[in-house]
Amino acid sequence: MGYRVGQVEFVVEHRQAGLVDEQRDGGATLRVYSDIEGQRTELLRFDCFHIAPHFHYAPAGENKRWFLDPLTTGDTIEWTREQVRNKLPQMLAQAGYQEVADSVDQEAVRKVLPQIEAALRSGSSIL
Repeated sequence: MGYRVGQVEFVVEHRQAGLVDEQRDGGATLRVYSDIEGQRTELLRFDCFHIAPHFHYAPAGENKRWFLDPLTTGDTIEWTREQVRNKLPQMLAQAGYQEVADSVDQEAVRKVLPQIEAALRSGSSIL
């Protein structure tokens, strides 16, 4: 169970990742799903990890990954919230899902962002 807004579903997880510079990485993850051709498909993923934060366009397909610089990005959960708040349709289009991007009700997305951010910061997963 996550937060569904129209065709888009947001799922929060807290994960452990692999080693980065001999340190175990991990942290909050926000996954963005939609049904594509009858299949639940991950369209975007934001990994707000402690050491190597990054996000993915189309993790279930091309999986274009972009690393964030924690020095310039600052709070990666806040950064993620702002991308979803202001650029979700553009990011979905960049991931190759224009039809989903066109359907996004950005105001409805903004209404659930406080709960999503609280879940990202809580350390508990909402699946």
